[in-house]
Amino acid sequence: MGIKPMTTKPAKPFIGLTCLSISSSDWVQNAPGKYLDAVFREYSRGVESAGGIPVLIPVFKDLETTRAVLERIDGLLLTGGKDVCPRFSGEEPIVGIREMDYERDLIEIELTREAERLDMPILGICRGIQVISVAFGGTLYQDIYSQMPGCLDHNQKAIKGTNTHTVRVVRGSGLLRILESETVWVNSNHHQAVKDLPPGFVASATASDGIIEAIEKPDHPFLLGIQWHAEGTWMHDEASRRIFAALVEAAKQKVTH
Repeated sequence: MGIKPMTTKPAKPFIGLTCLSISSSDWVQNAPGKYLDAVFREYSRGVESAGGIPVLIPVFKDLETTRAVLERIDGLLLTGGKDVCPRFSGEEPIVGIREMDYERDLIEIELTREAERLDMPILGICRGIQVISVAFGGTLYQDIYSQMPGCLDHNQKAIKGTNTHTVRVVRGSGLLRILESETVWVNSNHHQAVKDLPPGFVASATASDGIIEAIEKPDHPFLLGIQWHAEGTWMHDEASRRIFAALVEAAKQKVTH
C-alpha cells in the first residue's frame, strides 16, 4: 500500500489592522484618564471572511517598533478614525477641523511608508486613504464643507450598513479590475478628503461632486485607499467583499513568494 503524501493547507496571511485610541476612565473617580487601543469588529471580521487572519496594531510609542511589526504581518489595513493633523502637510488648522490624534498619525505614517518600501499590500479605509495621501506627499481638504461649497453630504444620515451615494470608478484602474463595475454605491462618513494626489498616485474613483473617493499607486503590487467604509457593508455588498478579498489575495501572494 502506498503512503499518501501529506497535504498542508495554504498559509493564511496575517493582516495588521491599525487601532484608534479611545479615552476611558481609570479604576477610581478623579484619576487621570486612560487610552484604549481598539478597532471596530467589522474590520477584523471582514478580513477573516476573506481568508485572512486579523492582527491588531496598537498605537505603540517607539518608531523603531515599526519594522518589527511589519516583519510579522503580510498586509496592512489602515482603519478609520479621527482627523489627520494638518501639521504633517505643513498646514495650519482651519475652522472646521475636528479631533486629532497626533501620536496615531505619527505611527501610521511611518508604518505606511515602511510597508510601501517593503512592497507590502496596503488598504486604507476612510481615514486610511487620508493617511496614505499625507504619508507620500499629498494634501487633504481639512473640511470639505467649508473648502468645497456645494459638495454632497458625505456624513450620511443613514446607518453604516446603508450605501447612500455613488462613485465613478476610473477605467483602466486597478480598482475597476477588483470591482468590475464603473459605478458603485457606497456609504459615507467623513469631512476630510484627498485634495492633491501624492506623486506616483492616481485617483481611481470620484463622487459626483468631484471629491476623490479612491487612490492607488500603479507601480506597487497593491496600494489602495478608499474613502468609504467597506467594513460596514461587506456582509451584504459584493463590491465591499471584493475589496477585502483583493487585500487578502495580495497578501497571500506575498506569503507564497
